[in-house]
Amino acid sequence: MLAPVHKSVSVSDACAGGGPATALSRSQLFALQRAFYESAGLTAWSQGIVPSQVTTNPVIAGAYARVILGYLRDLAREDAIDFSQPLYVLDLGAGSGRLSYLVHKQLTALRVCTLWPRLKLHFVLCDLGDANLPAHERNPRLLPLLASGVLDCAALPPADLHSPPALRLLRSGTLLNRERLGNPLIVLANYFFDSIPHDAFRVTGGRLEECRVTLCEPVEALPAALQLKLSYRPLDPLAGDAGYYRERLWNQQLAAYAGRLPDTHFLFPVGPLRYLRWLTELAPQPLLLLAADKGYDYVEQIRSYQNLALTQHGGFSLPVNFHAIAELAGADGFTVLRGPRRESQLKILGLFRGLRDRGVETALAFAEQIGRTHPSDRHRVLKQAVMPAMEQPLGYLLSLLRLSQFDPWFVLTYKDALIQEAAHGPPALRPELAEDLGRVWENFFPASDPRDLRAAIAQILRSAGCLADAAAYDAAPCGTAPPEASGIKSDPA
Repeated sequence: MLAPVHKSVSVSDACAGGGPATALSRSQLFALQRAFYESAGLTAWSQGIVPSQVTTNPVIAGAYARVILGYLRDLAREDAIDFSQPLYVLDLGAGSGRLSYLVHKQLTALRVCTLWPRLKLHFVLCDLGDANLPAHERNPRLLPLLASGVLDCAALPPADLHSPPALRLLRSGTLLNRERLGNPLIVLANYFFDSIPHDAFRVTGGRLEECRVTLCEPVEALPAALQLKLSYRPLDPLAGDAGYYRERLWNQQLAAYAGRLPDTHFLFPVGPLRYLRWLTELAPQPLLLLAADKGYDYVEQIRSYQNLALTQHGGFSLPVNFHAIAELAGADGFTVLRGPRRESQLKILGLFRGLRDRGVETALAFAEQIGRTHPSDRHRVLKQAVMPAMEQPLGYLLSLLRLSQFDPWFVLTYKDALIQEAAHGPPALRPELAEDLGRVWENFFPASDPRDLRAAIAQILRSAGCLADAAAYDAAPCGTAPPEASGIKSDPA
């Protein structure tokens, strides 16, 4: 995948300003953000403008699938599933749709579970607008799921959420609301919370200040180099009858930060919290949320932010305050599942409610899949495991490929090493190579990477002497089964 260009947004105290200073969540930035994604469509992901590999790869999809399976087992034990009704998985900020495709694929692979034959699991790709639907309908990986009704799309309401809690599916026309949802709800939110409205604050000497934002020049679209001016005003979040926010617990959380944090900036996740409230109103039944993003999930990680830490990559993103989400969701009756207390870039949060017991299977699956070996640990190892100056034997490269759970990114990134070692590897490894590359092909998702995986696989197989297999990949359209499934075998040495 093309590496996204990350740029820290310039913050100045001296720029003239392109409008009045406002709270971050009410600034023009988020309208410009929405306009960018509506204009770019799926090219934001297919051309590598917006990062997505870390949160939509087979490893994290496999982890999510096992947590979802644990949740389904907890629900079944409490007789909380109506098998005559669909059980929906909403993918918020679905983008290319790759995460839902891989989670569905992983769950299908786990269909040995006795629940699977009776379960009507439906995935919904949710975005702020419906601009991506035509492209989804042309995607050969998604088209069979759309045609069968297993997959649909929906336009999310904006983060201010003034409309009643409901979601209209764009293909089937089904209206999802609290009266019509006959089952618990599962929600995925990867790289979504970082792109929707937040507010910003600064702690100075134990005092809280509201951070107000001004664009340095009037703009109608996000510029290539965004410049902001920050200004501050003292704030007592508990002052007055209502406080800063209408939500009393939000104000108490702000006051707690003022008393606990060193001098620093921090963000308050108003958009994510509003969507969480909207989801609980949409689905009063049991609810599971899995969210992954950059940010901080423990209070000690909120430190030494000199400004907003806003990063630009086509659109822009902000570090998500998962600590505040966890604290406030826990106060609202959710069970909170957090990843390990590490300085990893990717944070993963699980929330569930509505189970009579403690969700033993859900919590156990989260601990095993995310708490012990975090998906970002595996991704970090894979990024550094192949050194260009060293010759790595083919068996070692295949072990890494399996560790990635057959991620196309690995093949596309280390294509040259695979080609070189395939030419000199033991002939006994050729069937394994062909089989593993077939699994990679099954995981390939158009609209997530502009590089040509089919050509890369054909080159690797040709280097290994598997000429018939290579020719089959040359001819295979994307969306088909891997050629070896049709009986093509590797050529003898």
